[in-house]
Amino acid sequence: MKYKIPSTPILTLALASVAFSSLSFAQCNTANRTGDPNWVYDSSKNDPAFSAMQQWKNAGVQGGIPCKESVPQADIVWPTNTIQGILNLVDEPADKKPVHILIKSGTYYITEPIKMKTGVVLRGESKTNTKIIVRLKHKFERNDRKRFAFIFENVENSGIENLTIKYEVKDANGTYQPLDRNNYTENYTTVPGEAWPWINDVKVKASNPNKKNPIADDDLYVGFMLFTGNTKNSWVQDTRLLEAGTDPIAAYPNTRNLTFRHNDIYRCYNKGGEGNCYYDIRGKYILVAKERVRKIRHVAVQKGARFNVLYKNNFEVDVNFHDADLGYNLIEGNSIKLPHVHFWNNISTGAAAQHQPPGPNNTTYKNSTDHKRAGKNNVPWWGSVYKVITFDDVNQVSATPAHGTLYPMKFN
Repeated sequence: MKYKIPSTPILTLALASVAFSSLSFAQCNTANRTGDPNWVYDSSKNDPAFSAMQQWKNAGVQGGIPCKESVPQADIVWPTNTIQGILNLVDEPADKKPVHILIKSGTYYITEPIKMKTGVVLRGESKTNTKIIVRLKHKFERNDRKRFAFIFENVENSGIENLTIKYEVKDANGTYQPLDRNNYTENYTTVPGEAWPWINDVKVKASNPNKKNPIADDDLYVGFMLFTGNTKNSWVQDTRLLEAGTDPIAAYPNTRNLTFRHNDIYRCYNKGGEGNCYYDIRGKYILVAKERVRKIRHVAVQKGARFNVLYKNNFEVDVNFHDADLGYNLIEGNSIKLPHVHFWNNISTGAAAQHQPPGPNNTTYKNSTDHKRAGKNNVPWWGSVYKVITFDDVNQVSATPAHGTLYPMKFN
């Protein structure tokens, strides 16, 4: 495996021992986690009445996200605070097998988008103390709507792990935060103007925010993670994604076999229309598991999405079959509990006048649900199977899987 050492004298590279462990397709040396190499299909729980099981079992990185112990690591030692400089130290492995780049605890800054490489995984030394601060700016334009901090384009075996990414909105007048209010577990007020408006182009001061008179700012259309082109077998895990300008994660059509797990996604600035502030799933065979998602507009399954699995997540946001997905997506075992300020149904769709209807056989099962607004919890019964029919129509079906799950997986 070849490593590049740049000519800049302040950057040095110290190689750790480079050898693939025999654990690549065995149990990891941590607790079993959904999407690990030993997360496998349990054929004894197949139910022919739900044939899509044979597709859902393929969601996520093929063979599982590689165990930490199985991947060679290059220990980077550098007195720099640029992620691009760190990423430039390593060539794409010829065999496309992943290598981890350890990012030491500290604070690093992004002022231009970072293009990820095949076989290169960025791992923070500490989830809370390895901090990447995003300082990009971008205006919403018809042909150039959004900018992303990390771009996974036509790559495979690439990932980001175990760190914090936060969008910094700051100028000579101070530091800012998004305009929003309550989480599900907090009290809310019905005083007019108190709940956050679903609008774009605003911010409030980080300290002593005036939420009734937000400050205009149209330069914050910056997301965190874009998966595009033919990207496959890539992932984001154990990462905090805080206060994005717009979409925290977007997986576009033609991407496949991605895993997003154990991430904490919290807040964004542009929560208004025109497709902003989405956890945006458009690819195929994507596994979203054990995520915590709060104060964004939608978890959107749309625009070609098919055979994706959302499993055991903690959502304080609706799951929205938003615009012309291709159907056969599974929502199982999640907590979907929405605060009063969020006025979509728990399982929702785009508006009929503006969007195409959802695809066939999108299915929900065994989700724990609630909504602080009366009448908005449209999938209330935990043990029932529901299918999304058309705009905001969710039908309870009589059949239930014979073995109590539509996602018959187990740890081997």
